[in-house]
Amino acid sequence: MKNFLVFVVIAVTVVFVDGCSKKDITEAPAGRLSDDEVIASINGYGLTVGEFREQAEYPLIDRYFSKDPATAKEEILENLIMKNILLQEAQKLNFDKDEEFMRDIEHYWRQALLKLLLNRKAAEITGDISVKDAEILYEYKKMRRKMFAELAVLSSKETADRLSAAGENFEKVKKELGDNILSDEPADWWVAGDLPDSMENKLFELMPGEISVPVRYGNGWVVMRVTKEEVRDIAPIEKISQQIKENILEKKKEMAMELWTLEVRGKAKVEVNEKLLDKINLD
Repeated sequence: MKNFLVFVVIAVTVVFVDGCSKKDITEAPAGRLSDDEVIASINGYGLTVGEFREQAEYPLIDRYFSKDPATAKEEILENLIMKNILLQEAQKLNFDKDEEFMRDIEHYWRQALLKLLLNRKAAEITGDISVKDAEILYEYKKMRRKMFAELAVLSSKETADRLSAAGENFEKVKKELGDNILSDEPADWWVAGDLPDSMENKLFELMPGEISVPVRYGNGWVVMRVTKEEVRDIAPIEKISQQIKENILEKKKEMAMELWTLEVRGKAKVEVNEKLLDKINLD
């Protein structure tokens, strides 16, 4: 459920951790691949098999990537592509000539360059973000609500639309959908902060007895139904308004950074050697 920015920042950090390998890398039956072979071209930069191996062999890698080898392989490659795109962006902005960067260049120059780029962009974004009193009040009211709801994850938008429009026939329609339901956990209590923002915002728009519109979640669609709610006993708004404001600011900054990284990724010219990627096995 972590957003894309968190994934990028964590992955960038993992790249520079020292230690022994956590993943065993095996070759396809065709034989060992040369570390110099180019697996992807990124704005003209050749990303090699050797760099891919180096990324995959860092400790803690299992904690951040999928347990499925085929999925993990794609995630590691995308992480490397994103890292190189951001490095190129930093160099294009001449951050590699910045005094702050030069002081750090002796050790892990790439890490320092990425850190500088992300910090500068975060500071730039933060300067344009503000929080209104109405937003603080809305968040406070949301914090006071405790929602008893069930969440169903469906395989397609069409089936999710059908369940969303089921009304009083919710349970009946859910049974009819059968194998189209990827996950159907029993109803539980939910409070602000328990769910990703996209789901939470829709959940707290509901009143008891109402069903949400479908919300995209991974490869599926979530439909939520609230059956009852309670009022939580929390501190008066005067005592926690500043903390609420800071939390909203942080969320807005993360969202803005995520949009920016996606924009940079979208502008980059990336060519992946799919056949070469297929030959690498992560076990």
